[in-house]
Amino acid sequence: MIDTKELVARLEKVEKQNRRMKVVGGAVVVLVIMIVWALSYSPVINAEQINLEDSSGRRMATLGMKDGEAILFFYDENGTRRATLGMFESHPHLALADEQGNLRTMFISAEGTPVLNIYGEEGDIRAAIGDCNHWFSPEKNDTFSRECSLLFVDDKGKIIFEAPEQK
Repeated sequence: MIDTKELVARLEKVEKQNRRMKVVGGAVVVLVIMIVWALSYSPVINAEQINLEDSSGRRMATLGMKDGEAILFFYDENGTRRATLGMFESHPHLALADEQGNLRTMFISAEGTPVLNIYGEEGDIRAAIGDCNHWFSPEKNDTFSRECSLLFVDDKGKIIFEAPEQK
């Protein structure tokens, strides 16, 4: 079992990541509004992909299609994909990656149920908040099927805390 200090530290880390997601989400909304506003002055534009570049020609964002669903990618100054807003298997999601482009956080609304996943360095779920029946790790194609609302997993995939506790 996990001690209270460690649980509080983990929860504070999740809350800090959640605040970052809110900032990124706000920036995404502003960017989408700017794109819609800019495109409203033109007749229809049909494209499979639109790339936004900075003044030096570096791609900073891409609006396009992936597996038949609309998706918006954001890149850092090194060209690494750091944020994604779009659809994942017909569910809206926001995904955030680390400096190497590895998925670290995903907020997804699966079947109307919001879920926040926190991923480890290997792409495995380390913590999740929401309906456990909708938690998954796209890299490992894992699916948790549990009746709980909070879950912590160690680096070996062992559940170390869940609430409510399973019988």
